[in-house]
Amino acid sequence: MERFLKIKLKKETVSFVLFCVGAVLVFTVFVKLADFFVSSAKAEGLIKKAFEQEQESKQSANIDQLCAPSQNIANDLKKRNIFAIGMAQKENPVKNVSGIFGSEVLINGRWYKLGEKVEDAQIVAIEASQVKILSSPCHLIFT
Repeated sequence: MERFLKIKLKKETVSFVLFCVGAVLVFTVFVKLADFFVSSAKAEGLIKKAFEQEQESKQSANIDQLCAPSQNIANDLKKRNIFAIGMAQKENPVKNVSGIFGSEVLINGRWYKLGEKVEDAQIVAIEASQVKILSSPCHLIFT
């Protein structure tokens, strides 16, 4: 009888161990299934995001193509003075002052007095060490 009890105990132990192994395997299968569904959802989200980014890049390329003619016009306007259309920028006739002697100034090999004009530029002040000349776009000071 003792032998019968030992065999019965071994069967119960083996049955319990097999039940536990089965339970662990079932739990592992559920974990793997959950991971599969979560990974699928993440992959689907990534695919949607990539598709949206591709659509945005196509739209930005279309915008660049549509704006190209206007961009060329804007670049041309930047190169020219848009406030003086048809008028060429005049270059200042006075490049340098060769000398100052009292109330006269030597410019381009000729002596000028206060108030005289050198082409379109007017001499507005003669001092001991500098000359102020008014030209159409700005004041120039030569030292």
